[in-house]
Amino acid sequence: MPQKPSLVKLQQAFALSQRESVLFVDNDYDQWNYDGANHGWQGHFFPYFANRGQKPTFCVVESADNVIGEPNMDMLRDIKGWTEDIVKMNNPYIKQGLYPVGLYRRTLIFHQQP
Repeated sequence: MPQKPSLVKLQQAFALSQRESVLFVDNDYDQWNYDGANHGWQGHFFPYFANRGQKPTFCVVESADNVIGEPNMDMLRDIKGWTEDIVKMNNPYIKQGLYPVGLYRRTLIFHQQP
């Protein structure tokens, strides 16, 4: 089960990170595509980070009240093998319709779709 750090700890980690990579994913679990042949996360992200010797943090952003099921827990167990950590946080910007999608040079990037 992913750990649930406080929002303050996540913000501090983001502010202090320079070369750290963070992958954000919304908690719309029924839409997750981890090992799909053409568009799966594993095929796109694992080789990218592995070839550079990086282990990103995988962050599940909770934008809705969804319960994680066993197929998604299995995905998280596999993801744990090639990431630094798996964390979970509530989306503090959901009321504004914003979703974090990336962290680049200490700048948190948002999008208007999950």
